[in-house]
Amino acid sequence: MITKNIKTEENFEVSNDLFSFVSQYKEQECDIRYIRFKDINITNCDLDNLAFDNVIFEKCNITNSSFNRTDFTYVIFDSCDISNNDFSNSWFNKCKFKNIKSLGSKFNDCSFKLVSINDSNFKYSNFTSSKLNDFSAENSNFNSSFITNCKLKDINFDNVNFIKSDFFNTPLKQVDLTSCEIEDIIISSDFKELKGVRLNVYQAAEIAKMLGIVIM
Repeated sequence: MITKNIKTEENFEVSNDLFSFVSQYKEQECDIRYIRFKDINITNCDLDNLAFDNVIFEKCNITNSSFNRTDFTYVIFDSCDISNNDFSNSWFNKCKFKNIKSLGSKFNDCSFKLVSINDSNFKYSNFTSSKLNDFSAENSNFNSSFITNCKLKDINFDNVNFIKSDFFNTPLKQVDLTSCEIEDIIISSDFKELKGVRLNVYQAAEIAKMLGIVIM
């Protein structure tokens, strides 16, 4: 039986030269793997159609760049700025985002499976038409983000700021928002997105006001 040689994070090669591995990937068509990218500062780059497997991005600033149709498997983003990037049509599997700044990034038509986001700022980010499966976000800011036309399954939101976020056409059945801020969220006129959602008493009162109900 053939077994995969799994390296631990402590044994990852450390590099601040992402482009050399991108060139190698394009020449040899092999995944970029077992690398800890640290202290990278790049902007306005084309990084489409790549594949990262068992990779850590630590204290990296990668902004205003394109990661279209890129595979991220067992990838950790730790203390990075990935703002205004375009990750559209990408796949995130078993990934972690920790202490991340991701203002205005695009995650349209992405697939997220077994992904966690902690202590991060995803304000103005766009997740339109994405699939979120076994997805968690904790202690994070999604203010004014777009979570429209999404498919959600096995979701955990804990202390997330969703103020002014757009959930149009995204069913929230069985999603627990009781610890989250949901003032001024955007939904359809018939409130269909909220069917089966879990809210606290204060949130339910706010939604009732949206329905024109006067609570005495």
